[in-house]
Amino acid sequence: MLSIHTSLVPPPPNVPSPLSWGDEKTVAEWFAGEWDLSMTPRMLTFDFPHTPAGTVELFRAYYGPTVRAFAALDEDGRASLAAKLMAHWTRHGGLTSKVTRVEAEYLEVIAVRR
Repeated sequence: MLSIHTSLVPPPPNVPSPLSWGDEKTVAEWFAGEWDLSMTPRMLTFDFPHTPAGTVELFRAYYGPTVRAFAALDEDGRASLAAKLMAHWTRHGGLTSKVTRVEAEYLEVIAVRR
């Protein structure tokens, strides 16, 4: 979903993408030296009791990156973002589904200072 945001609203300059936290090599570079690292890919199931359209509205109202992306766009950009998010959530819930379930992979990072 964040890649949809950044396709329309690029992140500020000199700010690493939050998507970088999913790349083991990048995380290892960030913590090189004084840290012992453990990195484990994990799965998380998000269950939203909303249709895909309702899930778009939930994120549009309450999820900071989505709120900021909509605020940064003009009317056409907001329509494009809404359509892309609707397509994203529809792939995970189906157009007529009353719930949206998403299996999401993330990288669990444990860093312990030596």
